[in-house]
Amino acid sequence: MRKFRLRTGTYMQDLRKQRNLALAKCDWTQAADSPLSDEDKALWATYRQALRDFPENVETYSEDDDVINFPNPPGYAGDQPMPDISVPTPTPEPE
Repeated sequence: MRKFRLRTGTYMQDLRKQRNLALAKCDWTQAADSPLSDEDKALWATYRQALRDFPENVETYSEDDDVINFPNPPGYAGDQPMPDISVPTPTPEPE
């Protein structure tokens, strides 16, 4: 899950600021000239709606929390298991 550290100020103001920042970062996904497919645009639209709905669902958090778990954007790999890195990447031959 994506986590945002709360900044100074009131609790709900902080949540809304972080939510608005996350929304602003993905505005491009809904533009008419976006390179995304219609399916991907729909996924991003769902994520953006979850962000808009998020501040109404914060009663499960308290002002003592250091981090708040926001909805994950489409394709977010943060909670996925780490890939197996036991096999080294081959080094290219020098030119």
